[in-house]
Amino acid sequence: MTPGPISEVPGFRRPEPQEQRSSTTPPGPLIRVVPLSVSTEATPPSPQSPPPPAVAPEAAPAALAPAVAPEVELWGEPSDDGDIEDVEATRVAPRKAILVLTWDDGTVLEAASPTVIGRDPLSTGADAAAALDDPTRSLSKTHARFSPGLSPTVEDLHSTNGVRIERSGETIPVAPGQPVALRHGDDVFCGTRRARVEVCA
Repeated sequence: MTPGPISEVPGFRRPEPQEQRSSTTPPGPLIRVVPLSVSTEATPPSPQSPPPPAVAPEAAPAALAPAVAPEVELWGEPSDDGDIEDVEATRVAPRKAILVLTWDDGTVLEAASPTVIGRDPLSTGADAAAALDDPTRSLSKTHARFSPGLSPTVEDLHSTNGVRIERSGETIPVAPGQPVALRHGDDVFCGTRRARVEVCA
């Protein structure tokens, strides 16, 4: 047997040409390409978070205005200088000094206001009068005026036998019509009568 081209092999089928296979093989499914259509309708905007609130620019600090004190209602009555006095407050009464004269016979005379002394004194104005017993008659009828206070005085009312002050061994004459200051512990002589001075506040 002479070797040559092999035309057929038992059990093997030669593939058919392309033209013949396409004519005999049933067509497969057709694939149709459809172009995407672009919609011209306006698409509603997607919901978004609300914009942040606008922040006002920080204002420049204003000039500080002077503080105004609140009105306070005061109760009471205005005094002479315009201040309001508290009607509930306890008022301090002015203290008046009393001049106490202890005479040589034990008589005690308390003078809370200007007081004239003598055997039978005649008071004028607001002066008080105090008559002293004087067997020696060295006192004039209206002899002297004693004025009390924190700075008490004695005044000679033009008496016959005069007025003098004894203070720590010193004698101080009292001229008629001229008040002279007294001190606690002084001795005052009116004629021959003597009185010890005490100032009681």
